[in-house]
Amino acid sequence: LERHKKSEVRSQKSEVRSQKSEVRSQKSEVRSQKSELRSQKSEVRSQKSEVGSQKSEVRSQKSEVRSQKSELRSQKSEVRSQKSEVGSRKSEVGSQKSEVGSQKSEVGSQKSELGSQKSELGSQKWPSSAIVPMKTVAGIECK
Repeated sequence: LERHKKSEVRSQKSEVRSQKSEVRSQKSEVRSQKSELRSQKSEVRSQKSEVGSQKSEVRSQKSEVRSQKSELRSQKSEVRSQKSEVGSRKSEVGSQKSEVGSQKSEVGSQKSELGSQKSELGSQKWPSSAIVPMKTVAGIECK
């Protein structure tokens, strides 16, 4: 009976050792899983940070594109204003040229009229009594 009890005790002790070993293995496995989970969480945080950085970069680029589009619209508006100003100046120059042409035509008409008048004067006959010879007295011309 004593031997049987001792054998039973040894069996129980062996079983306890096996259970303890199993518990240690399970604890080690849990620690490994926790470590893996921490690594995965760290990787997720890194990826989220990278995504945040990329989103921020995209926002900056979109803002830059909007600024460039606004600048382009301003430049186009300025070009249209300048073209309109050039058109107005050309129209003004055209009006001035037309005015100059009218004035030249008027001058030409006046010259033609003056020529006609001179021709008319030249064709008139002057009486001989109308011609008075000039005399010089002490260097002064007198009638």
